[in-house]
Amino acid sequence: GAETDIFGAMPPDDKADVMRLVFLGIMATDMQNHKALVQDLGERVQRQNAGDPPFLPTPEDAQALLKIVVHASDLSGQCMEPDVAYEFGRRVLEEFYYQAHKERAEQLPESVFMKNLHLPLSQAKAQLGFLHYVVCPLWKHMCVLFPELEPLAAKVEERATEIDFDNLSSWRGVNEKLVEQGE
Repeated sequence: GAETDIFGAMPPDDKADVMRLVFLGIMATDMQNHKALVQDLGERVQRQNAGDPPFLPTPEDAQALLKIVVHASDLSGQCMEPDVAYEFGRRVLEEFYYQAHKERAEQLPESVFMKNLHLPLSQAKAQLGFLHYVVCPLWKHMCVLFPELEPLAAKVEERATEIDFDNLSSWRGVNEKLVEQGE
């Protein structure tokens, strides 16, 4: 209702602008946009390396910055302290496990990286792939533009080095609940 509308006192045009920005931020978390966002971020890093500003004072660049920051925030779970990062990882693995089961039940093509997540080896491979191919490229670019983020990106690298394929029982990221459930 009106009593909970934090934008209720805004003029309608301003409220529409804010809602559009909120929508852009939310859509930036959709992984279908990941590749384009990382590419855009890489181009901005190149501009900065050439001595040009990575972001100009334009509405378009302000929106680009909003999308990049929200997307990086959405993928920041592995930048946290180990216990938090592992819990994030276990929950994502669980989400993928149940999604794979639902795809199979509805006779849809299963996403390859979501198969066999009841096996610690599959969990480790999925997590390492996520870190190397999704999180690291994004956060490496973020650190060029925002060097104060380097300690967070270092934690992502730490999570990747903690996966020992010769001794998966030592990896704290295993989702034991999925192992116990089995296929």
